[in-house]
Amino acid sequence: MSHLRTFLVASALLLAACSSSGNKVPAGEVMTKERQQAMTPAQAVQRLKDGNDRFTSGRSQHRDLVAEARETAKGQYPLAVVLSCIDSRTPPELIFDQGLGDIFVPRIAGNYAPAGILGSIEFATKIMGAKVI
Repeated sequence: MSHLRTFLVASALLLAACSSSGNKVPAGEVMTKERQQAMTPAQAVQRLKDGNDRFTSGRSQHRDLVAEARETAKGQYPLAVVLSCIDSRTPPELIFDQGLGDIFVPRIAGNYAPAGILGSIEFATKIMGAKVI
């Protein structure tokens, strides 16, 4: 089994095992324009690392996705762009334990960046304000 396949299988099993562990995200904690603008690229990377640590240790935050959808309906302020494969077993929002609107995720088979994907990444950084790719 390849290293990628091993990682994907382990991630899927871990995700299935992760349940609400009392680690609940407080209401109103979605990324706002003010929070995004105050965040440095280093802070954005650290937030992703911290989220991945929570995910891999089975301590993912419990999120009220309906409330997050309501709170982000008027705008999204992503902290990062993650170019992702279309593989449904590896959603970056879960692997980095982030909420709705926190990560801008262009997806394509093979994780390569043709012109349309590059345009999406440019949009996410220049227009939407994402701090890191």
